[in-house]
Amino acid sequence: MPAATTRKRKVAKKDDVRTGSDPASPTVKEWATMKPFGSFVVEDADGNENVFALGDRAVVLPGGKKKLAPHQYWVARIIAIRGKDCPDSKKPARLGKAKILVPEFWVQVRWYYSPSEVAYRVKGFKESHCSRYERIYSDHSEVVSALTFDDTVSVAKFREDDPDQLPIGADEFFTRYRLNTRTLEIESYSLAPLADTAGCCEAPYSLRDKVSLHIMHMCPRPCCRRFYHSACLLAAGHWAPLTHPLLLLASSPDTDAHPATTSASKRKRKPDASTCPISLLEAVAAHVPPLPEPLLALAAQPIVRSAALRGLNFTGNSRAVAAARRIVYAVLQKGYAVPDGWAEDLDVDAAMVDSCMPALLLEGTGEPLVLTCPNCSGPI
Repeated sequence: MPAATTRKRKVAKKDDVRTGSDPASPTVKEWATMKPFGSFVVEDADGNENVFALGDRAVVLPGGKKKLAPHQYWVARIIAIRGKDCPDSKKPARLGKAKILVPEFWVQVRWYYSPSEVAYRVKGFKESHCSRYERIYSDHSEVVSALTFDDTVSVAKFREDDPDQLPIGADEFFTRYRLNTRTLEIESYSLAPLADTAGCCEAPYSLRDKVSLHIMHMCPRPCCRRFYHSACLLAAGHWAPLTHPLLLLASSPDTDAHPATTSASKRKRKPDASTCPISLLEAVAAHVPPLPEPLLALAAQPIVRSAALRGLNFTGNSRAVAAARRIVYAVLQKGYAVPDGWAEDLDVDAAMVDSCMPALLLEGTGEPLVLTCPNCSGPI
């Protein structure tokens, strides 16, 4: 998108300044007098009408180009729509529509920057960590011609702290950061509390990193909600013996306490990662009818993400694993039945990652290990 520029000296009165980088864009004074619209329609070369409305995300053709690869389009959010020189016979209502025949309708947008544009402006930001469909939502606003709009598009929000994050398509635009173009500060959409990293790096998630030791493990507990590289956890000593195949059931996405035990407020110490509440394991073993083995296997998976895990969406397997654990808890704690069709609702095959991950074994004895959260010490 057009670069945000800083004027070194005043070259025009404020009212005469253009509202966009297009030389034909209205001045501030003209924009203030233009009539507002709720939406507009652009007719393409094939005669198809594309409707654009306030709040829509849209792809914009840069510099008058006619065709680009999908990931090369500029992406923007529509903030305001206004028209000038509207005939009296076609006075638009505030929420009316206008068919664009001449470039006398203009649209105020806020730009989504591409990773390369952010890397150019922000020192330390690495384009190589991002997907080519990733965009960074900015505060850079300007007015552009309605004729530059090509189509509406969805921009998914990637919340890295959300265990229920939906998968994002390989060719779907998405955003996980916001950019302040004045301070050049980047903020994540994550709302996770500041968790103790205890010797682990705080490097951002690289969507292209295929190194198996860089697979990231998540602690889903509400007090944590953080991902850590497996290599960092091992190097910092955040591991424990794997005492039971279902040990990871002890880490719930909904409570900081062990499931089926006392609440977090009554615990006097952090949970020991090498143990799981006996009541939970006994309940699993004693339940009649037995819980489905595929369900238990899914619930006991580590919550991970990495480009090294083929077939797994880059958002990871958190949604499927968290859902499976909730089903197990509901059956054991509340007596609910396993819902019909649970396997169809979850992408079980893709979420089962333990068979394609490096085995965690204690050197010398070959004893299986489990990684632990630096913040709460729970198994992850």
